[in-house]
Amino acid sequence: MRRCRAESLSGKKYELLKEVLAENLQKEFTPEAFSQSLLQLQNTLGTIHSFEYRGELKTPVLKTLVWKVCFRRTGSDDSVIEQEILFRALIAPVHGESRVIGFGFL
Repeated sequence: MRRCRAESLSGKKYELLKEVLAENLQKEFTPEAFSQSLLQLQNTLGTIHSFEYRGELKTPVLKTLVWKVCFRRTGSDDSVIEQEILFRALIAPVHGESRVIGFGFL
């Protein structure tokens, strides 16, 4: 579960993501929405260069998993620009299985 979301983004693999999403998110976050989100990220921040699992936050009911994601792009002067952003996934039991019920960059 920890690596699935980050790997799906960096490898552009919707199927990896879909496996862990709660049913309502699967309907909401379609392959088209996934592709559009990746395109927006690339246009704004660049491509994912690396990701690092940072840990689980203590919360009473949900699991909150956090990654540090490094994006890389080329600046107008051909310099390499890197930017790090935190990514959070909220995990909860759904029908007896752990599922992602929310996620996003912070």
